[in-house]
Amino acid sequence: MAHHEGYVVVVIAAILFGLGIVFSKVILIEDVHPLVLGGILYLLSGLFLILFHSILSIKPRYHRLVAPVSAEITLPKENIKIFVLVVLSGVILAPFFYLYGLSETTAVNASLLLNSETLFTVLIAITFFKEKEKVKN
Repeated sequence: MAHHEGYVVVVIAAILFGLGIVFSKVILIEDVHPLVLGGILYLLSGLFLILFHSILSIKPRYHRLVAPVSAEITLPKENIKIFVLVVLSGVILAPFFYLYGLSETTAVNASLLLNSETLFTVLIAITFFKEKEKVKN
């Protein structure tokens, strides 16, 4: 993929993500519980990714889009606690809190508040993981 194509894909992803917020708000207005909606969204996205990966692995012309994967994937024991924390926070709690908050506020306010996710991600990376930006020359 060429360098400029990456920017196009990111803009498309941002537009689709923004549409997802608005459509989620519409669904929540119909008295769907946020936990149910979050579960359905993650289930459907997982099924779609499985289907998408299957299609990409079958068609030879799309092989450059699929990253090579080793046959055996192992999770070191020292990373199990971090893995469980990631699953609990990013896959279970965050969607529930987000959709519950979305059900209690407007889609515009929720979308603006969602932009603070980047700030908190950077602060967490700097504080807990001692990340620093590396300047490339």
